[in-house]
Amino acid sequence: MLDAKILTFLEVARLGSYTRAAECLHLTQPAVTQQIHRLEEHFGRRLVDTRGRGVRLTRAGEELKKHVQIELVNERRLKQRMTAGAPPLRLGATLSIADYYLPKPLAGLLASGGAPQVCVGNTQTLTQRMLEGELDCALVEGPFDRALFEAQVWRAARFVAAARAEHPLAGKPCAMNSLCACPLLVRERGSGTRAVLESALFARGMDLSAFARTMELGSFGLIKAALAATDAVTFLYEGVLVDDAGLAVLDVTDFALERPLYFLTPLGSSERERCLALLEALASSASAQGGETPAK
Repeated sequence: MLDAKILTFLEVARLGSYTRAAECLHLTQPAVTQQIHRLEEHFGRRLVDTRGRGVRLTRAGEELKKHVQIELVNERRLKQRMTAGAPPLRLGATLSIADYYLPKPLAGLLASGGAPQVCVGNTQTLTQRMLEGELDCALVEGPFDRALFEAQVWRAARFVAAARAEHPLAGKPCAMNSLCACPLLVRERGSGTRAVLESALFARGMDLSAFARTMELGSFGLIKAALAATDAVTFLYEGVLVDDAGLAVLDVTDFALERPLYFLTPLGSSERERCLALLEALASSASAQGGETPAK
């Protein structure tokens, strides 16, 4: 079980108030303050900032909170295993991966009865849900905090520009600047696909404002429908375009990008071995079905 001072710290962080934390914990406010001070002495860092209105965690406090949350999750999962056996693994997957890269390998696991529960969301949502104990592992494409997660490369995927097959720029070489005259369709903030695009543009001294206009759409179905009906362009993983004959990858001569898709587990997770076994099972299932060999 976690130390009482840690539990007090988490309650202060959750409520943003010493007074409310004391009420919830049935302690006096001085007792709560003393426990926080002892934690700060132990770590040698200030964890809570009480200047101004309310209580806020410092950078060190935020880091401690994230690591402690993982310990709470491990304790909760251990209790579940001891009382009811090992529960099914909970796998998160981003939209690109869930809809276009995961179905075939997952189908093999469904047939054998070894499939995990699957939750779909953007990279930001999935990483947060892992820290909160709602997911055990996740397949993601966007950036993540390597101080909090162990990462395995699941496979590599080309990140490409796309438009309708009859687009004026389709079927011929074109430069990145040519695309800027077109409307750009992007995913919502927090999406790994969007983060990869913004990073690639930043490396070229550009951002989304370089395009004629930008429209934010929260699903690939909407993005592909809008592409088919307009002269807009988008950037996404090539696998998203499979079986879409009406759309085409644009031959952008000064844009070539291949990205890893990652399998993440929280650092220190008690489910690490089971999660890695799931990753191996997904790889074996993909190979058995003639799918692309995952990256090593």
